[in-house]
Amino acid sequence: MKRTLVLTIATLMALLVAAAVVASGCEKKKPASLDYDKSPDYVVVEYWAGGGLPAPWDDIVSEFRLFGDGTMIRSDPSSKHLVLLKGKVSEENVKELLEKIAEAGFFGLKDEYVNKNIFDGTSQDITVNLKEDKKKVHVYMTDVKEINAARKLLMDYPTNSTFADYVPEKGYVVVQKSTGGQKAVVDPSSEIFALLPDATALKQAAESRKPIEIDGASLAKLKRFESQQQYVGFAVQADGVVYDVFPVYEPRYMNG
Repeated sequence: MKRTLVLTIATLMALLVAAAVVASGCEKKKPASLDYDKSPDYVVVEYWAGGGLPAPWDDIVSEFRLFGDGTMIRSDPSSKHLVLLKGKVSEENVKELLEKIAEAGFFGLKDEYVNKNIFDGTSQDITVNLKEDKKKVHVYMTDVKEINAARKLLMDYPTNSTFADYVPEKGYVVVQKSTGGQKAVVDPSSEIFALLPDATALKQAAESRKPIEIDGASLAKLKRFESQQQYVGFAVQADGVVYDVFPVYEPRYMNG
């Protein structure tokens, strides 16, 4: 009887210790402070997704960035293909978003979740930078419900009247000789055609497999034009040759 009582007490103590550890872990899921740097160049929240087998239209730009002053650059949820929008949200909006990310369990996650059995797959990263806590979670070809919840918060974040097409300082077009298909052919007399590099530059880019740098305003217009097409990219005929052209913010491969 005495031995049984001792074992019971020992078991109870072990359970209490385990419960304390779990409780301690839960407390760490939300930082002590969600304060962040409010400067305009400080990235508070960022979402990036990419990888997989290489394609000429690969773009390594982040799909969501929220800066300390409330500036937000995010993918256009209404666009068929990647187009970034830029706008402004209030300080209260930023705090509310951080609260929801914390409630989703983001800060309690490990730094990475990787399925080592799959090669050439896609991955995603979510980064949150606070004054007292900076956390980045990398996920590769596996399902993490907290990341799914955090991603949904970012991708579903509503825009407002301040949002318009994002115009970066510069952009790029990736060019290859046409492989056929049903891409839209750009009218040579159109404004879009006038924004593109000339026939010599297109030919050189296709042969070298190196992207051509263009100004940001042209890229924004090309991206909006592309977003209205059924397929990624569009076809351009120059000097009797048809090229497939892909406007990108940040090409995956800069050197071919």
